[in-house]
Amino acid sequence: MSTVSEITERFRQALDYAARKHAMQTRKASDVPYLSHLLGVCSIVMDNTQDEDVWIAALLHDAIEDQGGELTATDIEHHFGKRVADLVRGCSEMTAVGDIPRPPWLERKMSYMADLPGSEAAILLISVADKLHNARNVLSDWLRCGDEAYCRFTTGKSGTHWYYHEIISRYRESKKVPEHLLRELEVTVERFAPEKVELSDLEIP
Repeated sequence: MSTVSEITERFRQALDYAARKHAMQTRKASDVPYLSHLLGVCSIVMDNTQDEDVWIAALLHDAIEDQGGELTATDIEHHFGKRVADLVRGCSEMTAVGDIPRPPWLERKMSYMADLPGSEAAILLISVADKLHNARNVLSDWLRCGDEAYCRFTTGKSGTHWYYHEIISRYRESKKVPEHLLRELEVTVERFAPEKVELSDLEIP
């Protein structure tokens, strides 16, 4: 564990790495650079730990999933060490393998959530920070646009609501997520998804 209270050259290199890896990526159905999300997640993580490896993994938490799979994981390990790469692996959903596309949305989500309760605390911290930052954006869009905000999600309103309620349950089950972050996530989700959606009621194309 690398505990710091200042911004090091290693962290600056990770920031540059994230900016380059996601340079052409934007937030869903918007022109907002994807880096804004990575910085938002990292900010939440930095408020809750002084472990630089976890800061860096927060910046890179979507790099394996969105930008190259295991080849990117190997590259992250080369630049930032095995622990950072393993943390990012732990934050990643199932990816494409070779010419085989990645599995459908529901299969990916179910696999990811199944592993969460047994994950180490650092992975859960990054994960809940990721979901909290996303939920804040969903709430903001919903307050501004109403249910039209869900048009950017493949699974629409029902899938979005189901996933947030389900993953909150997994965080609770783990007993390793900081209580104040989990409570903020619950309160945020309750505002745009006050009622839980059952799996059988999902409307997934």
